[in-house]
Amino acid sequence: MIMTSSNHVYDAGKNGITKTVEVLRANDLIAAGTRLTSDEPRYAMAEVKGVKIAMIAYTYETGSGDDSTTYLNANPLTDEAAALVNSFNYGRMDEDVAEMKGIADEARAAGADIVLMYFHWGEEYHLTPNEYQKNLAQMVAEQVGADIIFASHPHVPQPPGVITVSKEASDGTVTEKKVPVFYALGNFLSNQRRE
Repeated sequence: MIMTSSNHVYDAGKNGITKTVEVLRANDLIAAGTRLTSDEPRYAMAEVKGVKIAMIAYTYETGSGDDSTTYLNANPLTDEAAALVNSFNYGRMDEDVAEMKGIADEARAAGADIVLMYFHWGEEYHLTPNEYQKNLAQMVAEQVGADIIFASHPHVPQPPGVITVSKEASDGTVTEKKVPVFYALGNFLSNQRRE
């Protein structure tokens, strides 16, 4: 499964988004975070050893979120292109997390046993997660019900964490769920510059 939602997904325009998904699918790889049409689900599903795993991948937007235009790397996306990319804006987190919950609910209704959330977020070369990352992770663990959260973009690894979510059942019993968060995995292979 390839995470295709990133701040560079629109660098080659809408054609770059769709061509990437087409090439991945032609090579039996699953793209998560972008899609060919707005009718396709915003999640990808894979079965591993009898376990259905849904992947929901998002990238951060640039811009304040004050208007309805989606910006990636300060480039405005057409409405048609924006509908093909899962993106969130720090200026409208409540709305975007509600959208993520709807997608996770759809995936679970389609049979997902595990929901993984991937984020392209954070500040490049920072070795610790910032408050935005921590806040979004907390919201996603509590409100979306993600089972695992992992991310990239800083190009360096950031320390993992665990978010404990408590839920009270109608009978008053409380259950706890531990959600591992890998704030940034770092680069596996890259032509990233040296400083």
